Amino acid sequence: HVYPNPFSNNLNIVFPSEENESSEYYVELIDTFGKLLFKDINNQGNCAWDAEAAKPGIYYIRILNFQGDLKKVIKVVKL
Repeated sequence: HVYPNPFSNNLNIVFPSEENESSEYYVELIDTFGKLLFKDINNQGNCAWDAEAAKPGIYYIRILNFQGDLKKVIKVVKL
């Protein structure tokens, strides 16, 4: 679950309990040019990105499993 979307300053990513108990996930935030802006390892069930310095626009969250396999891509919008 990603909230809020659209967002202004902070973006939160929360994993369902069954996902964060079974394995770790890498969370990457990239811009529309493919530049990696944020990377975190989910081992507590959630992560947050302080996006105050980011420009308004479209960004993508990529969720990968511990082996590096892409599991999900989520489009988010910064106001």
